[in-house]
Amino acid sequence: MRIGAVGFVINSKGYIGTGSAPGGSVWLDDFWEWDQPTDTWTQRAAFGGGLRFSAAGFSLNGVGYIGTGNNGVNTNDLWAYDPTNDTWIQKLNFGGAGRAYATGFSIGNRGYIGMGFFFTWSANDFWEYCDTCTAVGLADINADDFKVWYDPVGQQIHLQSAISFQLLQLTVYDLQGKICLQKNIRIDAHQLCKEIFSATPGVYLIVVADAKNKLSRKIWVK
Repeated sequence: MRIGAVGFVINSKGYIGTGSAPGGSVWLDDFWEWDQPTDTWTQRAAFGGGLRFSAAGFSLNGVGYIGTGNNGVNTNDLWAYDPTNDTWIQKLNFGGAGRAYATGFSIGNRGYIGMGFFFTWSANDFWEYCDTCTAVGLADINADDFKVWYDPVGQQIHLQSAISFQLLQLTVYDLQGKICLQKNIRIDAHQLCKEIFSATPGVYLIVVADAKNKLSRKIWVK
């Protein structure tokens, strides 16, 4: 018996795993396959992201995906399961802040994860994942080509890119996953973009994203 497990369906087989023992004191990472025609269960490779409960899942094009959830902290990683070779591969992180109890599903060749629960409040953001899209934009940028830093004197977030982006969504989260700033911005190549951000001292997560890709950076506000 367990709580907070996650599952998905690929063809005639169902998959379920992770979660925790009743009471939430023991987290799990085991993963099981159920075959509908024979009504049998087979244990498969343990979830690649490790111990986890209250994650979200969906399936696309014969591959299963599990992401987010809690392993002592709220997570935003995303993992793909290939049933043909029984392996897990880590994919691009979920675009929002780490969370538990999110909802996941798929439509066509797109997967969706949204909502969920942080430490003390609920989320209502909603994100789309495409496993077959050609990666352009932020996913292709070397870390040295996209810079983010904080100016404490001007209380501004500074962003600079080697290439131009006509439309990006800038989101700033605190360590509890609360959105502190969110707006659409434009970045011209090699030009400094400045956004006012007055914040209390601490660590913040900055996420910039277009329709298909994202890049995240942590900043320290002293």
